[in-house]
Amino acid sequence: MPLGLPQLGENGESWDENWMDIYNHFLSNRMIYLSNGLDKENSDSISGVLVALDLQEREVIHLYVNHSDGMLIPSLFLHNIMKAVPSPVHTIGLGQTRAMGTFILAGGESTHRIAFPNAKVTLSEPTMEYTEVFNVGSTVLSDIRLAFQTLLERLERITKKPGSVIREDMARAEPMSVEEAMTYGIVDAVIDTVNTPIK
Repeated sequence: MPLGLPQLGENGESWDENWMDIYNHFLSNRMIYLSNGLDKENSDSISGVLVALDLQEREVIHLYVNHSDGMLIPSLFLHNIMKAVPSPVHTIGLGQTRAMGTFILAGGESTHRIAFPNAKVTLSEPTMEYTEVFNVGSTVLSDIRLAFQTLLERLERITKKPGSVIREDMARAEPMSVEEAMTYGIVDAVIDTVNTPIK
């Protein structure tokens, strides 16, 4: 196999021109890998893939989450698509999630939000899209406040906790173990990496 982007063949065959890079292999198996922060570009890209996979077949889509941050509005948009497509989106937490990564992990299909035993889950405040505060008009600030309120309302529905508690925990931004994230209502189960296949 040539060096560069990892590639996979079918049934352990020797490398040839029909091998796929690892990300296309994921997609062919209805798996999406979300890493780094969510911005408008990759939120649009992942949302488009979710819609395409749903149109292809109404079956489970696995969304693997391992990233540290993300912008508020693009993350809300991705969450909208996750809930809009008829195919169930199962979320799997890997190494760590923070801020919007944790929101996306929590936004998976109920009872199918799982995480690896070593994962760290942090509920924290999202990245703001507009860093030049003095150049932001009142309309944009109002939109940001509305988006943040929408985030809180969705987390309230998901976790069954009051918004005031969620805001305090976001400000505190303390990492949780998977067991603590289960108690909080962010994930439903810990993966038994020895005996339990991901379904």
